[in-house]
Amino acid sequence: MKELIQNLLLSLQREDKQATKVAIDQLKNAGLPNEGIFEWVYQTHLKKEWVTINQMMTDLFLSDWQRFVEDKEELLIKSLPLYVEKDIRELIAIRKGESDEPIDCVWDEVYGSLNSAQWDKEMSVELADYFRRNYLGLEC
Repeated sequence: MKELIQNLLLSLQREDKQATKVAIDQLKNAGLPNEGIFEWVYQTHLKKEWVTINQMMTDLFLSDWQRFVEDKEELLIKSLPLYVEKDIRELIAIRKGESDEPIDCVWDEVYGSLNSAQWDKEMSVELADYFRRNYLGLEC
């Protein structure tokens, strides 16, 4: 455990986010809960260093969370009927500036595809409403 803690300290001092993440994962695997890691970092560092360390650790956990959300979203999109997936991906591409299609036309395509898939029982009402809210900005 002492060696794992030293690894965490070294990665924090170097401000190496990847090494810090690895060290935190090793500590968690060794049985130290997240709360214990944060408490230990707070107790063993000066308060001026805490702000930097806290921000770095927050960024690490937020980036993990962001990847999880993106992965979940990608799985949801892949689970859609192909014609709905194609329309959703086109809408995403327009919003990223990767397509020149008129957004109002693609918005209408997505709306129609979601309705069609819902009424043909290819997707649930809840899933269709989720995409209407999150991709079309509609209140459901």
